[in-house]
Amino acid sequence: MSNIQYKFRPAYKAEIEKIVNEHISIDVTPKFPMSDLDIMEIGVKKDIDRDYTYDIIPPEIEGGILYQPMHRVPQGTSIKLTIHKPLTVYFIFHNGCDGGYTKTFKNMDEWELCESAPKYDINCTWDPEHGLHQTMYKLKAKVGEYNLPIGVMGVKTNWACWNFVLLKENGEKFEISRY
Repeated sequence: MSNIQYKFRPAYKAEIEKIVNEHISIDVTPKFPMSDLDIMEIGVKKDIDRDYTYDIIPPEIEGGILYQPMHRVPQGTSIKLTIHKPLTVYFIFHNGCDGGYTKTFKNMDEWELCESAPKYDINCTWDPEHGLHQTMYKLKAKVGEYNLPIGVMGVKTNWACWNFVLLKENGEKFEISRY
């Protein structure tokens, strides 16, 4: 799943990748030049190609597995989730750079709108609102395929900014050892 070449690759990254590969395949078209996985916790990098970090995380996704794509996902990108084992999937997108998801997710009955969403880059000096406004949806995913709508012109941009967070079927975090 990861396209990152590490000089030193932490062992827990291989453990995360193994868990993800057992539960889900995330296929994006066109293919991303890079993506990565990490643990959703305060200070984790939001995207693979930026230094933005998640600073406020709702308790329900803390400790989940974060899928980190590039920051600016191009318009026209399609996402297919193939679920191998049941799990809980969260899709988080920026309200301004939303790829049209604000409208389309309202019509996706299997996805449940969450009360809160994580915030990133809260100390941004060039735009104090930068990472503060996101939306999060939850899916209790069963074995099978789920296709997300193709990203379209968003509220403010022709690209989207999003992440996935993965948890066990019952919403609990996966056991991942860092040491």
